[in-house]
Amino acid sequence: MNAPRHKLLTRSLREEITSGRWKIGDRLPPEVEFAVERGVSRTTCGAR
Repeated sequence: MNAPRHKLLTRSLREEITSGRWKIGDRLPPEVEFAVERGVSRTTCGAR
């Protein structure tokens, strides 16, 4: 069974941070852009 998208997104973001793609102080792209890049809805990647 596949994991929920929000968990996959969390795992992916965590891997990007540990690999050095995102560093302390880096800003993430705008929510809409971030969602489109990852193929998820804005709701899935939002901090609501």
